[in-house]
Parts: sequence; C-alpha cells; structure tokens
Amino acid sequence: MGRFIDLTGQRFGRLVPIKYVGKSKWLCKCDCNNEKIINGQALKNGLTKSCGCIRRETDIWTTEEIEFLKINYPINGPKFCINKLNRTFSSVTQKARILHLKYLSYHIFKERKIIKELGDNKVLCECKDHGIVTHYKRKRALPKCSLCEKQRVANYYKTPRGREVRRQDTQRRNLNPINNFASKLRKNIGSAISRRFKNSDRKTKGCFRNLDYTPQQLYNYINNIKRLQDNKCPHCQISYDKCVLSIDHVIPLERAKTEQEIIDLFDLKNLNLMCKNCNSSKQDRDYKIWTKNKCV
Repeated sequence: MGRFIDLTGQRFGRLVPIKYVGKSKWLCKCDCNNEKIINGQALKNGLTKSCGCIRRETDIWTTEEIEFLKINYPINGPKFCINKLNRTFSSVTQKARILHLKYLSYHIFKERKIIKELGDNKVLCECKDHGIVTHYKRKRALPKCSLCEKQRVANYYKTPRGREVRRQDTQRRNLNPINNFASKLRKNIGSAISRRFKNSDRKTKGCFRNLDYTPQQLYNYINNIKRLQDNKCPHCQISYDKCVLSIDHVIPLERAKTEQEIIDLFDLKNLNLMCKNCNSSKQDRDYKIWTKNKCV
C-alpha cells in the first residue's frame, strides 16, 4: 500500500481539495463554487480539472449548428454530423439527446434504407418496384413492402391451393352466423373494458353470462333490424351483402364510467346496425345528434 499524500489546499486546475472522504477520493471545491467528490489519482494525473464547468463553457452551439443537427442527425447519423461540424462524438450525441433527436437509420440494408418512422411498426422505405412507400418493420430482416405484400397475397389466392384456402375460410364463416355475431360482441366488450380499464380482471369470454340475452336472441334481433332496413345501411344505402356489418351503440360507450355501465350499454335496445364505414365516421357521438348533423 502506497504512502498517504495529503492534497488539502493544493490546486489542480480549477479544483482545490477540501477534505479526504476515503477510498482515495477527495471532496473538492471548484472556482464556480460547486463541490464535487473526485478521485485523487485523476487529480494528480491531470485528468480532471473542474467539476464539469469547463465542458459546459466550451460546448456552446450556434443556431446554425443546431439547425444542421436537427436536419441531418435523424437521417444521416452521428458520424456525418461529427465530420461536418468538427466536434467530438460525445458532444454531438449529448446535444442530440437534449434536443430529443434519434438516428432512425440504424439498420441500413442492401436495397431498403429506413427513411422515416411512422409508428405502429411501420416505416417509410424505398422499394424497387413501387418507390418510397410504407413498409412493415421486422426484427433481423428486411422491411416488408406493403404493396408487394398485397400483390403476393393476391397472386397466392389465384393459385389452386389459395382458392381452396379461401373457399374453406368462407365456408367456415358461413357455417354458423350466430357464433360470428357472438364473437364480434365479445370482442367489442373486451376491447371497450380493456381500453377504459387496463387493470381489469373481468373475464370477457363469458360475457353472455352478464347479459340478459343469448347469442340466438342477438342473431334474431340483428336479422329483424336488417329486415326493417331492407338489408341496406340507413345512411349510405349500401347493401349489407356488399359491405361489412358493424354493431353500433345508440348511446356511445365513452359515456360509461364503470365496467358495469359498459355492459349495460350492450343491451339490445341500445344496439343498432349499420355498415362499418358509417359506424367509424360516427365514432363516439350520440346517434341522434350524428344523424341530425349528417342530414343537415
């Protein structure tokens, strides 16, 4: 073990040791009146000369440099900015962290480079055939072009195997329409409760135990509405055979404040029928107010 050397009162750059703390560390006072605990070996070797105020004073950015960093850092990355601005890696990355900038092009692939993040696992990339379009993001693989994927699925369903798969799917869906409406209702209740109450323990699979009707009664009620509406959406007059059916709530679910109120709004008297496009345009508005505004 080396001999103890008292550094009290000595000057190392802007630092003056005041007190020995232990484990070869000293409490130092800086010329800017800040106190900081620093390793004694770093003081003697000249590695530490201030509490950090020297770096803060020298690391001053002009407005032009900041604008350059905002434009080029997310697209071209830190190396490009270091060369152009003639700054160190730590100063550039630290300034980017302060400005909340992220380098989006971490994964540069052979033909597809991520240009922009769109959210929901979607990115903007350049495709050979379709140009700059949305891609589906994947781990450890090239992003999938959305248009190429649609074309691939369409070509698959043209093959004999694809036609057979589609025919089996349609038969499976049309075998029991009662279960289709029941499963839609279960999904609606489950999504409504999970969206409003994230920590809910309610088992939404057995939702018909909490309702006053059965899946058969729901199916009969919806068929009755279809008959009264002449099998057409009452707003856009499109046939239900050519569109996707959507169960609408006359009083919207957003008014409910508890889980029981959400289930009460799934009563048959509160359920209506329209096409999916009209239901999505209605959103969380009241049915009567929405119809009046639409008529006007």
